Amino acid sequence: MSRKAIILPKGPKGRSRAHSGSPWIFSNEIRMDEAAKSIAPGAVVNVRGEDGRAFGTGYFNPKSLIAVRLWSDACDVAIDRDFFILRLKRALALRAAIYDKPFYRLVHAEGDGLPG
Repeated sequence: MSRKAIILPKGPKGRSRAHSGSPWIFSNEIRMDEAAKSIAPGAVVNVRGEDGRAFGTGYFNPKSLIAVRLWSDACDVAIDRDFFILRLKRALALRAAIYDKPFYRLVHAEGDGLPG
């Protein structure tokens, strides 16, 4: 699977929250070069460090403070219908196990791996 990548630079700027497992990559933490600027808003991207370390797969919005919202901590994950069905089923199963009445938010963004 080939998709564009967002690069986290080396050095202090590259020490992003992603290194601690955050599902958010902020715009000031990425290398905003011509390649990144050419990526369309909403595009699915891989996030990598300059050293090649994989941080995950998410969607990109160059016009937002939170430039990437990660769906997975692995790169090249297929983001397709099956991906979303599985995430929704997991969210529903969790709520069914916790609540005895069906009055709850089905999806809680990052908590269910579906940010945004």
